[in-house]
Amino acid sequence: MPTVLALEEASLNSLPGLQTLLYDGWVVRCGAGYTGRANSVTALYISTREIEGKIDFCERFYHEKRLNPAFRLTHFSKPDTLDSLLEARGYRLGRSTSVKTLPLVKDYPAPQDQVHIEASPSQEWLETFFRMREQNEAHLPTLQAILGNVPSRSAYATLTCEGQVVAVGLAIVESGLVGLFDITTHPVYRKRGFARQLIHSLLQWGRENGAQDAYLQVMQDNLAALKLYESIGFQEVYTYWYRFHPSPVR
Repeated sequence: MPTVLALEEASLNSLPGLQTLLYDGWVVRCGAGYTGRANSVTALYISTREIEGKIDFCERFYHEKRLNPAFRLTHFSKPDTLDSLLEARGYRLGRSTSVKTLPLVKDYPAPQDQVHIEASPSQEWLETFFRMREQNEAHLPTLQAILGNVPSRSAYATLTCEGQVVAVGLAIVESGLVGLFDITTHPVYRKRGFARQLIHSLLQWGRENGAQDAYLQVMQDNLAALKLYESIGFQEVYTYWYRFHPSPVR
């Protein structure tokens, strides 16, 4: 089983911020406000500086960029008092995410429907992704820039059934791990097995590109996704959550 540190490093590399600052063991990332992962502090390694001063530094960093300071935390964050310190400063608690892994010890069945995999995101893939997730397409150039910074081999997958695009997703391979991100099924086509087909295709792609284990991140309140991933064999290794500054930047 991969270590927590290996999973954290792989996930940070897989969806990098537009800017990354390494600050005394903390990874401080900025991505123009698109997604929490790309716009938060991950306290990954041991700290040597005084913690309150480090938090002040990070707050100034985000305020200068007109972003709300945010911290992405796990039970392994350094120091282990960081969550309580942020709570005492008024940081509000965000949603929790489960990090799950799956050993890739078998081949996965070919999908019944057509899966097309690209090495880089086409404009069509990006537009379909935003449309399915009902996200503001004003963020599309930011996501395009973030994905352009991914240093590892990637798979941008599209599942088509009877000429209609019904699901999209992304996989990234690094150091024997394949991460699955943003598996999305069109609302009209949900609960028909399309997400499972797409996941099997990306897992097989990961195996063929040297991955021994797969991982993904899913919100703990997304019951349908949790049920699907657990039925495929993914098991939780740890969780992470966010703390957001009490006074959002306006």
